[in-house]
Amino acid sequence: MFSKSFIDLFSGPFRNIRRRLLRDLIVIVLFTSGGILTITIIQGSDIRKNIARSHMVQVTDRALDKFKNFYKPVENSLILSQKWGQAGILNLADVRSLNAKFIPLLEQLPQVSGLIIADSNKAEYFLTREGRSWLTRSTGSGQHNGRVLWKRWQGTDGMVEQWSEKLNYNPISRPWYQGAIKKSHEDKIFWTETYTFFTKKVPGITGSMRMHPKGDKKTTLVVAIDVLLSDIFKSIAELTVSDMGRAFLFNAKEAIFAEGSAGVFLNDGQNDREGKKSFFVAAEKLNAALIADALKAWEKNNKLPFEPIEFKSEKETCWGCFQPLNTNDWTVLIGVAVPESDLLG
Repeated sequence: MFSKSFIDLFSGPFRNIRRRLLRDLIVIVLFTSGGILTITIIQGSDIRKNIARSHMVQVTDRALDKFKNFYKPVENSLILSQKWGQAGILNLADVRSLNAKFIPLLEQLPQVSGLIIADSNKAEYFLTREGRSWLTRSTGSGQHNGRVLWKRWQGTDGMVEQWSEKLNYNPISRPWYQGAIKKSHEDKIFWTETYTFFTKKVPGITGSMRMHPKGDKKTTLVVAIDVLLSDIFKSIAELTVSDMGRAFLFNAKEAIFAEGSAGVFLNDGQNDREGKKSFFVAAEKLNAALIADALKAWEKNNKLPFEPIEFKSEKETCWGCFQPLNTNDWTVLIGVAVPESDLLG
């Protein structure tokens, strides 16, 4: 038998070794667990972001598709009108023939306020609704010393009254005409910025295309279609993004117009730095924190389109996505901003 003193001689070092081993083991377990937890958190965050990003793309595409459904018939009508013009069957002096083509067309397009065709000789045909009847305004080459002829129609050829008016108006100086002329290709549609329509004195935007009649390279025709800003408000209001999400239109200067700001715009808008009427308003003036924060994040992200971006709004994680309405023209863009809780709920 070993004496007690002999056992005590070795028990002290063994006990210290066991303690160190236990301590090292605990450190290793904690370090490993911490690493696993960190990786899990990072992977969980990446998964969350990927899910939110995927949902955001789908939400934006749906919103853009719905909004494009508002514009697509207008663009199709412009393309059809251009083909008629190229075929040489748009005679600006034959109002009845033009009515037969365009009144049935506009009857299927309630979002259209008016249609205009003008040529490089300043001749013009203008068609618009007025109650249950239709109004046309026509001018000959040189505008007949500034006088225009108005006619009211019931149906395509039932004229009920006419009158003339002296009008200080030149169709080829209008933004829709100039924009179409400056387009590099005839097949491209030009969309104006928001401006005040000459006849109805209300804000809207106009899409236009130019063409040359068959066998006549000297004459340039431009066909244009007006869309009221108030109808655009309505189309945006009908976009269902999510419970708390917003879809909105904005311009390159990051000023927006949305359904909630209709009263601001229709009150003659505001003047921009150049003194021109502007119907876009800063998001901060509309108490739209989500939209304002989304646009700030978009600017910090170098204004990249299509790619969803994460941002904070009122201490909540949100996502935004931005696309031009027309990839060839960044005059107007559509944005979608959604709280992350809506995407992952």
